[in-house]
Order: sequence, then C-alpha cells, then structure tokens
Amino acid sequence: MVDARRDAFKPGRTPGDARFRRWFAGPPGWTLGGLAAGNAVVSLWTYSVPGGYLVPLPATTAVWACLLLAVGIKALMQPVFGVPGGRPGWHSWARWGAVLGTVAAAWALVQTGVPVRAGTAWAEPAVAAYAADSRSAQTPERFGPYRVQSAGNLGDQEGARFLVEGAGFLDDTGFAYSPGGPPPDSVHGEYAHLHGPWYSWTREL
Repeated sequence: MVDARRDAFKPGRTPGDARFRRWFAGPPGWTLGGLAAGNAVVSLWTYSVPGGYLVPLPATTAVWACLLLAVGIKALMQPVFGVPGGRPGWHSWARWGAVLGTVAAAWALVQTGVPVRAGTAWAEPAVAAYAADSRSAQTPERFGPYRVQSAGNLGDQEGARFLVEGAGFLDDTGFAYSPGGPPPDSVHGEYAHLHGPWYSWTREL
C-alpha cells in the first residue's frame, strides 16, 4: 500500500513540494548553519561580561529559540516525509552535526566562563597599568574589549575596578582587578570572584 504522505511530497512532484521537503524535512542547510555560527559569535561577545550585555542578550536568546524550533521541526518532519534522495548520507549527518555542535559548543563555552576569561586576559595589561597609577591617570575609553563607563582604584588596596558600558540589567556591571586578594567591602556594590585576580563588580543603582 502506498503511503500517501510520502507520495504527496516526492522530490520533483512540483517545485512547491521540493521546497517543502528541503525546508521542513531535509537536514539543516546554509541558512540555519550560518545563523547558528553568527549567533554563536554574538553570544560569546554578549557573555564576555558577568550577566551579559543588556541589548544583545534578549536578541541572541530569541535567535537560539527560533533556531532550535526550526531544527526540532525538521527532526520531527523528516521521519514523516522521508529524506530527499532516499537514505541520509554522510553529508546529511554532517549538516545536523555542524548545527547542533555549534549550539552545544556555544552553550559549553558560555557556561564554563571562557568568554569572560578571554576578555579579562585581553584587558589585564591595560587594567594593571591603570591600577598602578589610577589616582592621577585619566579614565581610558577601553580596557581590552570593554568600553569603560567609569573606573577607579580600590582605595588603599592594590588594583582597580571599572564598569562596562552597556552591561548589566537592573544594576551596572563591571570588573574589579585585585591581585592582592578580595576587594574590600564598601558601599560601592558587591563583588564575586571570577578567576585569579578578577572579580565581578555589581553597583546597585
């Protein structure tokens, strides 16, 4: 007995059928692959500060949600309507692996704090130089990849702290560089250790 569902969407039946199978029943193509790669890069930048940048955070989250929805639809439709050209070949599995691998890699890098570690490693030489003479030095526009909203020293303790422009949601967010140990408690906000001499700094509004 002929499966009407499969017969209705055989390749070459009509151009519309072929497009349907390619978009909704085939493996992820260049569109989804490029979207996953681009959003992964933006996500790594977004989470290079504690709590993320305010503007791109909801956008990247929405893109991941739409991407996973599209992949989920394809995964559900492919067993129903079959794979264009017959059984899935290595190239089909490679497409699935590339998209899902990109999503998994971006998630793992963010969860393990790699973007923050990379950003602070880039910024550390400039922050250390500023901390050595922060009482008289003019606040720089950038520390590594971070645009500086405001900066200052840690009082009597060696080090410096700075807020990152555009970071945080309800409160301003930035970093404290304190090679001598935890920053002293103050009314300027809360600190949380990240790694090495680096701490997140949240200034309550």
